[in-house]
Amino acid sequence: MSVWSRTGVESFIEVFDAFSSCPEVKIVILEFFSIIAENYITFLNEVDSNHLYQVSLSLLQCYSKCSTGRYERNTFVDEEQCEDLLLCLKLLTNLTAKEFLDFSEPTQDTGNGVQSADVVLYGLGLVIPLMNAELLKFPNLCEQFYTFVKFACDMYAEELVKSTLDLYQAVFHLVKTGTVEFDSNISKLSMEAIASLASHCCSQPDSLHVLYVKESLQDYLRLLLEYMLSDSCGMDLTISVSSALFALVCAQQEFYTTLVEAIVAGQHNSEYRERLVIAFKKLTPSTLPLSLTRRHKLQFRRNLEEFLTAVKGFMCIK
Repeated sequence: MSVWSRTGVESFIEVFDAFSSCPEVKIVILEFFSIIAENYITFLNEVDSNHLYQVSLSLLQCYSKCSTGRYERNTFVDEEQCEDLLLCLKLLTNLTAKEFLDFSEPTQDTGNGVQSADVVLYGLGLVIPLMNAELLKFPNLCEQFYTFVKFACDMYAEELVKSTLDLYQAVFHLVKTGTVEFDSNISKLSMEAIASLASHCCSQPDSLHVLYVKESLQDYLRLLLEYMLSDSCGMDLTISVSSALFALVCAQQEFYTTLVEAIVAGQHNSEYRERLVIAFKKLTPSTLPLSLTRRHKLQFRRNLEEFLTAVKGFMCIK
């Protein structure tokens, strides 16, 4: 017996549309779908999952229609005023769960139509224009937004890089911003998102779309090297920095070498310059294969910890 009934759920969309000017109704319906996705998506078979994706997509389209201009016209002084957007982000995040956890029973029926990637990419296109600088100041909303972006990059890297250039650039810009302009938790989520995109580049190096993404990741590699040597980057971020940096180094080996040479050349103190050369050689020694296996990731993390201990005292950038 299915835990999901396909009968009558479309009526929720009709109610949402009819009462789109009533915040209480919108919040109740968005919360209902978010709870359903959180608790049941991993147990639904393919047909029922596709139906939930379809209904969720219809709900998001309706939400988009009634939210047009709202976040541009209004000034929000309280995070509770944005509860509908927060629930929308939770729904989108919960819909990704089946990609890494599936408890559904086998079925001979095959799902067709809307897939989770369709909903997630539509959701990205919907929420990114709404998430202005003012809204990103709200801690819960900011964290939920970057959690969603992280999961989207992790689960749907291929679909993202094959989507529109505008959408990819918007995601990439927000991730770069999240790395350096918010607290450490947002930095971690942003670096995890980049690690997923860079890992995809390593697995699909000849794809036309990935070649473009690899070029854009050069900006982030430069940013990350500067950030990890700055006062802002605490040692609590080492694991996240390591994951992102190693994936970027594997995807951009030649550019990484060029950046390292530039950093070394920019150190005018001869003693410090020599120490920096030695530290970088120990960070990526010839004995460390640049492949994203668990063993090599762990080895790079240990190397990075030693690297930061050796150089951060004299290389720290304020």
